Amino acid sequence: MVLRTMQQIIREKSAALLRYYPSNGSDELRELIARRSAQHGAAISMDELLITDGALQAFYIALAITTEPNDIVAIESPCVFSMLEVIASLRLRTIEIPVRGEGGLDTEYLKNACRKNNIKAIVVTPNFHNPTGILMSGETKHAVYEIAHFHHIPIIENDIYGDLYFSHSRPTTIRNLDNEGLVLTFSSFAKTIAPGIRLGWLAPGKFFEKAERLKFSLGRSVSPLNQELLTKLLNTSSYDRHLRIFRQQLKKQALQLVEQINRCFPAESHTYTPAGDIVYGPDYRQRSICNCSMITVLNLVPTLHQEQFFPLQMLMIIALELFSPNVLQTYISKR
Repeated sequence: MVLRTMQQIIREKSAALLRYYPSNGSDELRELIARRSAQHGAAISMDELLITDGALQAFYIALAITTEPNDIVAIESPCVFSMLEVIASLRLRTIEIPVRGEGGLDTEYLKNACRKNNIKAIVVTPNFHNPTGILMSGETKHAVYEIAHFHHIPIIENDIYGDLYFSHSRPTTIRNLDNEGLVLTFSSFAKTIAPGIRLGWLAPGKFFEKAERLKFSLGRSVSPLNQELLTKLLNTSSYDRHLRIFRQQLKKQALQLVEQINRCFPAESHTYTPAGDIVYGPDYRQRSICNCSMITVLNLVPTLHQEQFFPLQMLMIIALELFSPNVLQTYISKR
């Protein structure tokens, strides 16, 4: 689908693809993204959207315009490593907010953290958190927004996995609750189409002017070919048809992974049925799981990888969370 569409675009657009595109992104693409957001209740105007070089650039912009060096940000624990890299590059400090059970973020912990600290931003991935795959409940989303609203703290919302749901309807975003521009939502198409499609977007709310200036300084234009590719895919049924097939494959693999974990881990270990996403992790903080055999867990990883259930790097999350780096290194060196 992607390569064929790219070839068609190159034939149609020819040398026009070698020119600068608008700094904020193609008007047509921004309109299509705004229209898709409206389908699940997020009122995002195309004039508010910025097209970025992937989700990580969008996150960098959102964090940079809401903080100053040495500020404190609240972030989920555990969280994806690349976010920590951005936080470190901006010389920020963090407070970790635990992700617990199937409901998501520990809102009582967040409330106390905001009361005791001068937190400048709250960073969350409510829809299929990475690395646990947990879908934040609607009640928790409301609670997070109410806490942020009370303390006037911007929420930086990562919705990169939102389209990878297994149910009949897409989960809502925290942005759906916001009427004051306090939520900065970003996403990309790298997880739903291909990792090499470095095209994301940011809806920065009331911080738009600062975001627009910073985006311009980071690069005049995002790849015209990628913009035209997404425009063509979103203008037809191709993208939605691809998503339906992709979600079915992910759901099948996720359930197979849960089955293997239930088979190999101790009987008292807790797992949950994933609601979406490309990552999944058991409740590894329980002592029953931490007491299980290292050999059992590490032998499970290559088995699932060889059977093409999940990429190796995702499966290694389980082992990395259960055992110290020294123990893992000793095991790997003996293989």
